[in-house]
Amino acid sequence: MRALVLTYDRYRLITEHMLKTYSIHWPNNKFIFRIPYQEDTRICAHGQAIELVQMGSGIKETVRGLLQGIPDDEWVFWCLDDKFLIAIDENAASYFSNWLSEINDPLISGLCFCRARRLLLPDTVNEIAKARTARGDPLLLRLNYNQIWLHQFLRARVVRALFDTFPDINFKAEEMDIFKNKQVIPHDTNLYVTERNYAVFGESTVGGKLTKGCMASMQKFAVKIPLNFEVMDMSVVIGDLGSGGD
Repeated sequence: MRALVLTYDRYRLITEHMLKTYSIHWPNNKFIFRIPYQEDTRICAHGQAIELVQMGSGIKETVRGLLQGIPDDEWVFWCLDDKFLIAIDENAASYFSNWLSEINDPLISGLCFCRARRLLLPDTVNEIAKARTARGDPLLLRLNYNQIWLHQFLRARVVRALFDTFPDINFKAEEMDIFKNKQVIPHDTNLYVTERNYAVFGESTVGGKLTKGCMASMQKFAVKIPLNFEVMDMSVVIGDLGSGGD
């Protein structure tokens, strides 16, 4: 399965750090991380399978390039490098990956296994389980695109359709929330979140500044800290293992 990494050259060390956290916390993942670049082909993959694809620096252009050659109904792992793994139930995550690759129901269009932030609130998630995995995990239907930037499994058409609604201008990353909040999930697209939370993520940057938590994690895993980022005195943690559900 391809993991689509939304990034660009300036964030290369942040991308490498994200890959490092996957190598540490989910070493048996089966992803091929498809990573865009503009000029810099140098990358430390930390043992992860990668595929470098050259493209421009525009966000919408980059997403279209990442999706090139991928059929609409193929599953991808959507993983912006602005998030990094702190903890994960590796067995559960691997199970979800394998289960999705075997299902035939086209209406199951997305699965997020990090239930955090507004995915814990009734205005974002229907609390009645509308589907279950083969082993019985309750899956809750998401009512909007809230937390679509978390790392999660999506059919390629979900990413393609969402970004097709974005304007054809060279917008900034922080504007993407404004655009996606105006959109309604198509009637033939069911996005789910697990009732319980199985992963904890950290935010790499906020407002273009490196978070204190990301810098500490980079130091811990001996990943070079980028010098072209101001460091903010704040850590952002997303999720709590085992939260959600009963």
